[in-house]
Amino acid sequence: IFFDEMRKQRAFVEMLEKRLATNIGLHAKVKLVEPSSITRHEGKANRIVDKRK
Repeated sequence: IFFDEMRKQRAFVEMLEKRLATNIGLHAKVKLVEPSSITRHEGKANRIVDKRK
């Protein structure tokens, strides 16, 4: 049963990677993690001002 779940998860990850590549041209390695395990960035966003003319 454990290996069936692992196989399903791997197939899901591969499907996500293929859809990202096909739909938006983004080739990324997808990694499943536990819910709420990714910390939110608390810092302030850096703004860039383009001063070219």
